[in-house]
Amino acid sequence: MHQPSLLDTDILSELFKGNSSVKARASEYLSEHRCFTISHIAQYEILKGLKAKNAQRQVDAFILF
Repeated sequence: MHQPSLLDTDILSELFKGNSSVKARASEYLSEHRCFTISHIAQYEILKGLKAKNAQRQVDAFILF
């Protein structure tokens, strides 16, 4: 059983890049906890990085995430 965890910016970035090992662990985690916990700081960092790259589709996808 996984303990509830706060996802950091690096893990979120790898998840959205499609890293297969991160996706597998995320899937296991979700089967136990049903949702991720993300800090406001991680949310800010991800959105800031995506907006700096003008990646609007990814911004929209992250907001829905």
